[in-house]
Amino acid sequence: MNKVKDTIQGISVIALYFLTTTFAGLILNLLPFDYSTWSEIAKNILTIGYEFIQLLLFLLILHKKVIKDTKEWFSKPLKYLGEYIKYYGLMLMVMYISNALIMKIVGLEIAANEQSIRDLIKSSPFISCAFVCFIAPVLEELVFRLSFYKILKKYPIVFIALSGLIFGSMHLIGSAQSLVEWIYIIPYGAPGCILAYTLYKSDNICVPISLHMINNTFSFIIQLVSIIL
Repeated sequence: MNKVKDTIQGISVIALYFLTTTFAGLILNLLPFDYSTWSEIAKNILTIGYEFIQLLLFLLILHKKVIKDTKEWFSKPLKYLGEYIKYYGLMLMVMYISNALIMKIVGLEIAANEQSIRDLIKSSPFISCAFVCFIAPVLEELVFRLSFYKILKKYPIVFIALSGLIFGSMHLIGSAQSLVEWIYIIPYGAPGCILAYTLYKSDNICVPISLHMINNTFSFIIQLVSIIL
């Protein structure tokens, strides 16, 4: 019975995410005002607000597991960080090496998705901080890790591979400007696989969420400093 319930919850969150993301423009066009005339900051607030609503919806569906894991994580945070912080180092190494190889061998610069995030930080640093450091890590871990985990828990290799592949793909769909840019699925997808593995090993969604937050916050600080300087 629990397996059926977990599967239904996982499928529901994944389906809702793809539906609300795919038809976001259509939904926004139904609003009783023309948001296309708004300033960039106002548009960013609207977009992040939309994703925050998505996050609340997914938390409502997955709240029992999230509450249980959060209580357990906060009861011994140093133990969890001490055991899993090494995977953050592995993520950094994979992303750095793969990005460096892509730039050197393929001759590409940063991915379009990464450039859009830098533009967001430059135009709206405080708004982008809320999104990059908090909303995005929780939202993405609930969708690409916990939901897939609930469906594929008994098939860890499939779970880890599929979680990373789809996670990487979602960072490129709509932003990749050529087929060649899909090579960036490596620096996006490999960390997704690592985060999926930490969830499988710990059975606690707060572990990949915390690592994802640390990674995004570190990247945000570096990019913000480079913009200021």
